[in-house]
Amino acid sequence: MRGGWLTAVVLAAVALAALWAPPRSRGLAASEASKSQESKDTSATQLPPPGETPDRRTRPPASAVAAAVVAGPMEPSVEAADDSVFLGRERVLQQIEAQDVAGLLAVDVSDGYAAAEAIAGLGAVGSQLDVARRAPVRQRLTDLLRAEARRDGPGAGGNASIAVEALEMLGDSESASALARALSDDAQPIYRRTMIVKALERMGFTSGKTQVANYKSYLDGLGPIGDEFESELWKESVDACDSALTSFEKKR
Repeated sequence: MRGGWLTAVVLAAVALAALWAPPRSRGLAASEASKSQESKDTSATQLPPPGETPDRRTRPPASAVAAAVVAGPMEPSVEAADDSVFLGRERVLQQIEAQDVAGLLAVDVSDGYAAAEAIAGLGAVGSQLDVARRAPVRQRLTDLLRAEARRDGPGAGGNASIAVEALEMLGDSESASALARALSDDAQPIYRRTMIVKALERMGFTSGKTQVANYKSYLDGLGPIGDEFESELWKESVDACDSALTSFEKKR
């Protein structure tokens, strides 16, 4: 009996050891595989220019990087493209923080990932300048408002709308005049001209009364247009004109 009991104990111990060993091995293997993959991901990471530290959370998953590598050397790297987008946006944000007007004026707004920040930045930075020094910023925003309304490309419409907001941010009478002139630009869609009318009212630009009244006459002649959505846009624009004209009358 005693020998049988010892045999049972030994067999039980062996069985427990066998059960314990495989998961540990698999765990170690998984750990090593993870470290190996991290090493590969790190080696595949494009280093940023000196002084630039991209946020790793903006990078694509390792599977996307692997797919780019498998595609061959002639294919652009997904990770490199993502870093380029991130770093381009970061440079523009740094230019805004540094109030680098010259740098913001030079940003290519057709390069969509930085355009919105650059245009809004011109408004923010320009508003801190003396009015006498705002001319280049105002002219750039005025040109963008006109040009982007005509450009058929990604982000063009958004760029033009942000230019309206940036000109309002400048807040001076010449910027308001530039906005008022845009009301007669048929390339500007109704929804953006509504934005302009509301901006002129907020700016208190009573000198724009004539342009707003002319635009209101244009809308009256046009009448409700298209489908229900377009009719709503038309009505919103009419209401904006009525509100602005009433406000201007009160300030006379």
